[in-house]
Amino acid sequence: MIWWGVYMGAMNIKYKHYLFGFVLGLLPSALSFSIMCMSAEDPSSPAFVLSVATEIGLILLSVSILLILKRKKKKKQRSH
Repeated sequence: MIWWGVYMGAMNIKYKHYLFGFVLGLLPSALSFSIMCMSAEDPSSPAFVLSVATEIGLILLSVSILLILKRKKKKKQRSH
């Protein structure tokens, strides 16, 4: 994690933008896992089920975005 910050600094990413992106990317999972842990005593509770579903949705969304960006990059490389 520390090396990523060093890399972003070397790439001249403004700290404000880096911090905003870091918090924005971390916040949904942090909230989801917090709710999941608080309601772990009853895995059938709506709070637990919703937090698990949210986390799965976030993972699927992240993977989908990654695949779309990779396809766009391949298409762009082929056209050059």
